Amino acid sequence: MIATPDALPEGSILFHPGFHKTGTTAVQSALASVRPAMAAEGVLYPSELRSHHRAAMAVTGRTWGWGSRGGRPPKSSYWESLRRDSTKHKGRVVISSESFVFARGESLDRIVSDLGAERMHAIFTLRPFSKLLSSSYQQYLKYGLAMPYEEWLENVFAAPPACPPSPNFWRRNDHAKVIGRWVDRLGPENVTLLILDESDRRGLFRSFEALLDLPDGLLVPDPEIGASNRSMTAGEAETLRLVNAGGANRWDWPAYEDGVRRGAVMRMVETRKPGPDEPKIATPEWAVRAAQDFGAETAERVIAMGINILGDVQALAEGVSAGDPSVGNELLPVQAAAEAILGGIAGATSQQEATAIVGTAEAAELTTKQAAALLKLRLEQAARRRANKAQAALADARSRRSGKST
Repeated sequence: MIATPDALPEGSILFHPGFHKTGTTAVQSALASVRPAMAAEGVLYPSELRSHHRAAMAVTGRTWGWGSRGGRPPKSSYWESLRRDSTKHKGRVVISSESFVFARGESLDRIVSDLGAERMHAIFTLRPFSKLLSSSYQQYLKYGLAMPYEEWLENVFAAPPACPPSPNFWRRNDHAKVIGRWVDRLGPENVTLLILDESDRRGLFRSFEALLDLPDGLLVPDPEIGASNRSMTAGEAETLRLVNAGGANRWDWPAYEDGVRRGAVMRMVETRKPGPDEPKIATPEWAVRAAQDFGAETAERVIAMGINILGDVQALAEGVSAGDPSVGNELLPVQAAAEAILGGIAGATSQQEATAIVGTAEAAELTTKQAAALLKLRLEQAARRRANKAQAALADARSRRSGKST
């Protein structure tokens, strides 16, 4: 079991900047769901949102989505509000967003200066690096990546920190380098690294409860978040990749986010539980070994920093079962294809129409290419309908203005 840490001093700010794909969503959901109970214990989880992503993006100058194609920079008020509420509260405060992992230089200095180094204690959560590869790939697919998994892995390990298809991969995953920035500003005694242990599921929540001096068992996982945050199967991931390769990643961000990210993918993942025979994304043996080497190096670097470490730091070098990442005629259940189509067109059609498009229930599976083609077609049709409605509304508004002027 992960050792239980001592409570931070009264008035401390527990700052959780990452890392991605390490239980951050689970922690944030658990914290958000018990805000009133934590407040009764003198602990503040600022804002009314589930996480502090918007504040993090505002202070680090990052844009949500594709910057030059409809991306949205968060308002500076998100950070200002978080800063004001956190500094005004005299009890313990907890702040969490993996987007803070991108803070460096002036933005990191500002965070520490605004909140007060004397109050801050940074905690990072981390898993074996080999376990982050396929989950990271899936996250990039949801941002429009169209590159096959093994080719993407080759780019990841070929020449870090560039990684052309995903330029921020090493910025957020050179874990020791990121932690070192916080050590430089807060001191090693005020930085903790929590290594997740899959055999101790409560360890993550228990550590946050202990640091914040909260009652044991207050923080619990949200089952709905677990369902919506599950990994995609190989068939689902390949379908999404083909949609991106077919041109969906050339839309503007609002259209892609509505139609693909929040529409097709979310509905496909949330509305069903994959069968036990549906294959997962497989990481090739060479990439597993490369990840183990990097994990071992990370362990050595963080040990040398002298920070607080909870859990087995050597576990960072653990591997995963290797497999063949190539995809041929991957199959996708019709139910998954239909749900993706329905989600993508945001309710613009019925289940009956979707069934007519993808086939009857007797056709149990489609190839991922068929599913991707059908999804792309319906997304394009939905996009045209939205554009036509917008043009009609604009023409109607102009007509009314013209009538008033005469």
